[in-house]
Amino acid sequence: MNTQIYQPLLFLIPFFQISNTLFLLVGNITWPQDSSHPIINYVPSDSIPLIVAESNENFNLLCSNFCEVEKKQHLIPSLEISNEKASIISLQVTFFPNHGFCIGITTHHAAVDGKSSTLFMKAWSYFCSNLEKNTPSLSLPQHLTPFFDRSIIRDPVGINEIYSKGWLNFGGETNNRSLKVWEIISATKGETIKGSPRFEVYSFDFGWGKPKKVDVTSIDKTGAFSLSENRNNDGGV
Repeated sequence: MNTQIYQPLLFLIPFFQISNTLFLLVGNITWPQDSSHPIINYVPSDSIPLIVAESNENFNLLCSNFCEVEKKQHLIPSLEISNEKASIISLQVTFFPNHGFCIGITTHHAAVDGKSSTLFMKAWSYFCSNLEKNTPSLSLPQHLTPFFDRSIIRDPVGINEIYSKGWLNFGGETNNRSLKVWEIISATKGETIKGSPRFEVYSFDFGWGKPKKVDVTSIDKTGAFSLSENRNNDGGV
């Protein structure tokens, strides 16, 4: 995002507010021995890992269409992962003095998909853009409020547990066969796409306008294509 003037402390205050609103993202993924599947475990002391950094790099170059994503990896945080648990989301805010800032977000796909991560960013930017109002809203509008009722998901044959058990048993000859399939896919240069125009990533507004550039940096490792709506909102991609 491009701005000449910003207030870092005010920018971060809504982050703690949204951490309380979307508390499930603050938890960790773990797999208890007495559970048939992984769970999201949340305790009051949990928090979203946040890195605040400053950089003197060429901001305009990083925002250009000619800068490869491999040169932006240092702007993306790593997830905190151990043998016992894994964080769901990590954030990094990098300030470029007199130019702007970059928000890097990393999520665990076992709990957060592209739609969920963009919803989080929209909620965060919503709180930020409301800071200067005389009566800033302390709650999210309906279209940004997450839906947590899992009872609507019906699984009468236990597909969830079947896949979980199969994942645990994934090893030996079975695993070797899967590696061979992956080699075939690589040889035929299968194409994949990350993102969607429906995510509306250029609608994020922290109070200074839309982002100058949005990238999916994971394509550097997967070789996928990154797809989003046109920044100019003219119907293109």
